[in-house]
Amino acid sequence: MTLRFNFVQFKNILLRFLRLKTFRNHLNGSASFTHFCSVKINLAVLNDQEIMAWIRPWCDKAERSPSDVLKRLLRNGLDKDHAEHLLHKLVAEKMVDPIRFAQAFAHDHFHFNKWGKNKIKAALYAKGIGRDEIQMALEQIDPSDERQEILQLIAKKKMPDSADQLVKWRASLIRSLLQKGFNATDVFSCIKEFVANNDVDSRRVR
Repeated sequence: MTLRFNFVQFKNILLRFLRLKTFRNHLNGSASFTHFCSVKINLAVLNDQEIMAWIRPWCDKAERSPSDVLKRLLRNGLDKDHAEHLLHKLVAEKMVDPIRFAQAFAHDHFHFNKWGKNKIKAALYAKGIGRDEIQMALEQIDPSDERQEILQLIAKKKMPDSADQLVKWRASLIRSLLQKGFNATDVFSCIKEFVANNDVDSRRVR
């Protein structure tokens, strides 16, 4: 019986071996953390212990949503059932926590990205976070802080003197602030307050 040499199969086996060897070198501490987290490997060739050792540092580096973790596992070669099984383990270990993620996401996007609650809520919903978790995250944003943020954003846009330009200024502000996810009632109220505090006839911007 003659055995036929299959070059493609041989190459795939060799690549699998090299990737596995590279990954296990990472487990032995032979690479930087940043490089470790960026390793691309077919997770299907690893056992659960090795996969968890690969994903845990990435989860520990920043708060991750369950959907993001699942996508990362699927993108690197795991089937859906296996990926969901490992995700449940990470959640049980508190390496992945939807409440903690939602709170961190809301805090950062409010303070650094200047997002309002509506936009934060929509983004968290898109990441698969539940209604209760989203509500808990939004409750940490003080309404007075949100109002102050709106006023600061308004102040960044110089208010014109003419009535015609004032109407355009107001319309532009409303559009911008609503796109950032702030509540319409708060937006209108803050604009009115800002105009009044700057000695402009509020009747011009009704």
